[in-house]
Amino acid sequence: MKYSIRWKLLGSFMLLIIIVLGSVLFGISVVVKDHTRLARQSELEAKGQKLATTLKLIYTEKGKFADLDGILGDADSYLGARVWLVDDTSHVVNVTKGETGPMLRGNGMGMMRGQGMGKQAGMGMMHGMNREQASNDEHPDGAEQQRLQSCMPEIQDVVDKALKQGENSAKLYNSRYYGQQMLIVANPIILDNGQKVGTVLLQEPYSSIETYMQDVYYYLIVAGLVAVLVALILAYWLTRRIVHPLTAMEQAATEMAQGQYEQNLPIESQDEVGRLGKALNSLAKDLQKYINDIEQQEKLRRDFVANVSHELRTPLTILRGYDEALLTGVAATPEERHEYCLMMQEEILRLERLIADLLDLSRLQGSGAGKAPLEKQKLKLADLAEGYCINCSSRL
Repeated sequence: MKYSIRWKLLGSFMLLIIIVLGSVLFGISVVVKDHTRLARQSELEAKGQKLATTLKLIYTEKGKFADLDGILGDADSYLGARVWLVDDTSHVVNVTKGETGPMLRGNGMGMMRGQGMGKQAGMGMMHGMNREQASNDEHPDGAEQQRLQSCMPEIQDVVDKALKQGENSAKLYNSRYYGQQMLIVANPIILDNGQKVGTVLLQEPYSSIETYMQDVYYYLIVAGLVAVLVALILAYWLTRRIVHPLTAMEQAATEMAQGQYEQNLPIESQDEVGRLGKALNSLAKDLQKYINDIEQQEKLRRDFVANVSHELRTPLTILRGYDEALLTGVAATPEERHEYCLMMQEEILRLERLIADLLDLSRLQGSGAGKAPLEKQKLKLADLAEGYCINCSSRL
C-alpha cells in the first residue's frame, strides 16, 4: 500500500499545495501587517498634523508653549498614543503618560492613565486626578527630564527631519524609555512665517498592531486548514480517478499472463492513460490471434506428421514384399527379378522425395515463410499417373 502510486501522487499534491498555500498565507500576513502599520502611521500623521496646527495657534497667541497639558492629555486618550512635545532645540517640553509608559511620580502626585472611552465620542478619561494634577504630572522634573533627554538620540533622526526639513517622518524603534518597540510619528510645528518652533511626537506601542495581527494570523490559519482539507478531498478524488484505470490495466495484464486473453478495457479518456488502455486492448487481441494461429499450426503439424508416417509406411511395406519375393524365389525368371528391382528402385526414389520434402518443410519452418527460396520443376502427369498405377497394381 505504501508503494501505491495513488499515495505517492496524493503526497506530492498535498506537499505542493501546502508549500504554495503556506507561501501565499505568509505573503498575505506580511502584506496585511505592513498595510496595518502604514494605515496606523497615516492615521497618526493626520491626527498629529491637526494637533500641530492647534499647537501652532496657541504658540502664535502666547509666544510660547504654555497651558498645553489638558490638550495633550485629551489627545493621548483619544489617539491611544503617547504625545511628546519637543521645541526647536530638541528639548522635551511635555510628555503624556499612558499605560505603556513608566509610572512617574512628581511632587507626590499620582500618574495619569490615558486610555480611550471606546464607544464614547473618542474622548479620554482621567483617573485619580484632575486637570491640575495632570498638569503637574506632564511636566517632567529634573531626574525625569534627564532620562527623557538621554532617550532623544534614539529618535533624533525623525526630530531633525521635522525641524530642519519641515516634513513628517516616522519609524519603528526599540524604546529604552518605554521598554518595548514603538511606532513614532513626528509632525513639525511651523508658524505662518515658516519658522519651525517645535515638533509633536506621537508614539504608539507596536504591540497593539501585533495584537491585531494575532487575530489575523488566527483567521489565516483557520482558512488555511479549511483550504488544506478541501484540497485533500479533491486531491484524493483526482488521484483515485487517475489510478483507477491503471489498476484495471494491472488486473488485465495479470489475467493475460495466466492465459486469459479475452480482455477489453473501457476507455474513459483520450490522454496517455486512455492510449495505454487502447494499446493493451490491441495487445490482447494480437496475442489471442497469435495463440489461435499457433494452435492451428500445431494441429496442421500433427496432421502432417500422421500423413508422412502413413506415406513412409507404404513404400517400406512394398520394399519389404519385393525383398521377400526375391529371397523366397517367387520371382523365378530373370525378367521378373528385373521388374521387381525396378519397382523397388521406384519406391526408393519415392522415399528420397518424401525425405527431401520433409527437409524442405523443416527449412521453411526454421527460416520463416516466404524467406527460403523455392525450387520449381516441371512434372509430367503421365509419368506420375503411370507410377501410381504400377504401385496400385503391385499392392493388389
